Amino acid sequence: MKTADGPPDDGESEDAALGLWAGVLPVVTTFGDPVVDPVLPADFAPPAHIASRAGRSVSPVR
Repeated sequence: MKTADGPPDDGESEDAALGLWAGVLPVVTTFGDPVVDPVLPADFAPPAHIASRAGRSVSPVR
């Protein structure tokens, strides 16, 4: 895996003439479903501001 900040820069290189796909496949971290502490009652729901984060990106997507 190669890490970079920005699009590929193969425009004038020999690689550009190869006819191969070039681009960026972003990796995004998301919040999972909240898990209640086992010492609390099983039906103890998390607050809305916590539950609403499930499935959302941790950092903004560029």
